[in-house]
Amino acid sequence: MARRIINADVTSYYPSLMIANGYTSRNIPSPKVFEDIYHERLDAKASGDTATANALKLIVNTTYGATLNQYNDLYDPLQARSVCISGQLYLLELACHLVRDIPSLRLIQLNTDGVMVSLEEEDYETYKAIHDEWMSRTGFGLEDDEIEIIWQKDVNGYAMRTTDGHEKVKGGYLVRGTSKAGAFSANNNATIVADALRAWLLDGVPVRETVMGCDEPQRFQIIAKAGSKFSRVYQLVDGEEVDVQRCNRVFACSDERLGRLYKVKAADGRVAKVESLPEHCLVRNDGMPDMSEIDKQWYVALAERRAHDFEKEERRKMATTTKAPDYKSMNVWQKLATARLMVDEANPTKSGLNDYDGWTYMELGDIVPLQNKIFAEVGLLEQFTYHKGNRETFTDAAGNSTVTDEQPHAVSRVVNVDDPSQVIEFCLPWLDIEPIVTNAGKKKQNAVQMQGSVQTYLRRYIKMQVLDLAMPDEIEPETGSPTKEPAKNAETSKAKVSTSKRSAPKATAKAASQRPATASQRKETAKGITAADSQATKMQIRQLTRAIKTLKDAYGGEPEVSAAIAEIGAKTGNLKGEFTKKDAEGFLRQLGELKQRLDSEGGAE
Repeated sequence: MARRIINADVTSYYPSLMIANGYTSRNIPSPKVFEDIYHERLDAKASGDTATANALKLIVNTTYGATLNQYNDLYDPLQARSVCISGQLYLLELACHLVRDIPSLRLIQLNTDGVMVSLEEEDYETYKAIHDEWMSRTGFGLEDDEIEIIWQKDVNGYAMRTTDGHEKVKGGYLVRGTSKAGAFSANNNATIVADALRAWLLDGVPVRETVMGCDEPQRFQIIAKAGSKFSRVYQLVDGEEVDVQRCNRVFACSDERLGRLYKVKAADGRVAKVESLPEHCLVRNDGMPDMSEIDKQWYVALAERRAHDFEKEERRKMATTTKAPDYKSMNVWQKLATARLMVDEANPTKSGLNDYDGWTYMELGDIVPLQNKIFAEVGLLEQFTYHKGNRETFTDAAGNSTVTDEQPHAVSRVVNVDDPSQVIEFCLPWLDIEPIVTNAGKKKQNAVQMQGSVQTYLRRYIKMQVLDLAMPDEIEPETGSPTKEPAKNAETSKAKVSTSKRSAPKATAKAASQRPATASQRKETAKGITAADSQATKMQIRQLTRAIKTLKDAYGGEPEVSAAIAEIGAKTGNLKGEFTKKDAEGFLRQLGELKQRLDSEGGAE
């Protein structure tokens, strides 16, 4: 079914509110004067007299702004706030009416003077009836525009094109050049980035193509200003401070001798970077550089980052023009596949931090709220249960006994709420494990805490299966850890600006750190290294990490393997808690024996 996107703006909304509700400034001797100018402007617009209409528009609109300016004779904040609040309430009432009575309608935007919606073609007449009734009742006029395409970062940042070819952009990412309406204003900062972004959003032209195809240096300029609070601005050139103006024309370049611009605060001498500049700045206040001096790649990267900001909000390009999925008609497998895709597209937050190697992972708190939201939308429910297990003996007529021994296990049942007979089950063994014991022999957790710990681990592992999450395991400190870049040497490192004085370390502290250990200190150190009940070494932790990874790679689908890894994770605090060398040796032996047995049984393919 085809859909329509409609943007309905209230004609001259704030002036209309001021006239209809008596919200003009109470300092105006005769509100009739304002009303006459307002109607004269509408008549000029209707007759095609654009020059008169635009001139009067400036007068009409600035009258509202003056009511918020305490230095203006029209200052009247009560009336100004009354305009804003009542205006939003009128539009909110219209939006609520539309959403309530049109099932296919989606609200795209509700702003200060209009509403943008998407709806199926068959519901247009209902929309029109509500639209006309609202105008008749309130006395305000609504001007409809049919939208061909819209990309929206937020309510104040979007690019759209109407079906008659008119384009409109709004927001700091897209609005560049000289203002064509209202008071004079100009923003000629990196206009090539705004042009590339607009071409990508509305015409599908890759930003790289627009940037690399431009040979006009003025479109690459960045105007870098430092206000009157700063006493000087300088650039690092070959690591040396070179004074520049407080307002500079800057271009991104590839010359590594040329560094960033910094500003010095007049009050206290503090130094800060001039914002939003490239790492290597070419300053040309006397004219335009040659295009060969400009690093176009920097502008490509900036445009791509800004495009990504739109993509996060508008990932489903023009999703408002397609019919919403019919989840009710899907079976449980189709719903789960859809939910997995939605979780993947949501890119869940990773709030868990591996202290050992510094990488992050998803905790239950990251998974559960997102899963609940998506499952509620598609019509799924997950039930997590614990089965204690059961041991039964059956004796047949001949006196032969058969023993069934069901082990304790955790089960996750994913149910189709539209047809509860459709269920998918996921299962993991639940083993009783001992609490973590400190070197002093003290238990860190009681039985209840230990049970809760195991449940948390198993719930997380089962959810990884349910949602098909691919992420590093938190008890594998090396798997998925970030690549460490080699340290830069003195010749290649960039010059840094220090904003504070650092005192040299005291000689006594340095001397103390360099003193050789005494015989008794060396003896104590050796005793700590060789003691079986001392903390496990980093080498043992790394060995455990490799053993776990090897076992998972070979037999990750075996319940016994998952249970063994969960047990070790619980006992060692995911290799971050306190456990001894002896414990580490035992775990390594356990993993080795388990792998050897599975190898001999032919478990691996």
